[in-house]
Amino acid sequence: MTKKRALFFLLLMIVIPLSTVKAQHFLEKSFLLVFPNGVAKQVAYINIPKGVPFAGNFEVEVTGTFGSQISRGLLSKRTDIIYNGTFGSYFNQSSVVTEASEPLAAQWNIGDFDPETSQIPIYHLASTSNQIGVKIRFHIIQEASVPRLQNGLTVTDPVVVDNSVTRPFKYFNESRIGVGTNSPEHKLDIVGTARAHEIIVNTQKTADFVFEPDYKNPSLEQIDAFINTNKHLPGIQSAVQMEKEGLNVGQFQIDLLQKIEELTLHLIEKNKEMKDLKENMKVMQQEINMLKGSK
Repeated sequence: MTKKRALFFLLLMIVIPLSTVKAQHFLEKSFLLVFPNGVAKQVAYINIPKGVPFAGNFEVEVTGTFGSQISRGLLSKRTDIIYNGTFGSYFNQSSVVTEASEPLAAQWNIGDFDPETSQIPIYHLASTSNQIGVKIRFHIIQEASVPRLQNGLTVTDPVVVDNSVTRPFKYFNESRIGVGTNSPEHKLDIVGTARAHEIIVNTQKTADFVFEPDYKNPSLEQIDAFINTNKHLPGIQSAVQMEKEGLNVGQFQIDLLQKIEELTLHLIEKNKEMKDLKENMKVMQQEINMLKGSK
């Protein structure tokens, strides 16, 4: 290898790592926190140095061990943020819990960044002694803010603060999530099969109005005429509509319930007619027997 080529590779080895570090603008810092036993509603605070602007995202990760109870698991919260370093300047943040594994997730909660105090609270939801590892990871735009954040990041000792904070759950804050598709058209768009042991659908629509005294239940003759003309039940989408527009499961279930209730009213009415018919036949049979007996 020539001296010129060796010098080139030496410069390449130096320049590439330096440029890579400058391009990333990230930092990571970890702390160990110990929460004493028998004290409820304890909160520790991550102190972010004031007056330091940063835009990008940061993630707070909490992991545990065994103290007075098992506290294994992971709780992680990512915050996307634009912050000019002073309260009242342009500020915006959106956070999402990216991981919440048991049992740790039931014992801790990571709060949102407070621009007024420049703090992030960590809530202990149990009163048993535990120690946790806290890791803060920044990925930001401003290169000059990295050393200031690295040197200024601290965590306070736990203090008692009255609060009603509850356990967090993993969640998504994306406007649309696609499974099996890269172009979702709905909040959650699944192309394929979804499986669940139980599904609860919230609905504003109900069908009990069918049982109100002023409800005019379509007669069987009217339903028969509608079916002969349209080839589907009144108030129910046609097969063509279902194939074209899809099916709103919650609304469809209520529509079917309405048809069941209407049918129930028809059955009740027919049952009354049958009872009246049987009673009339019984009376007629008695009259026939009386006529036979008088001969």
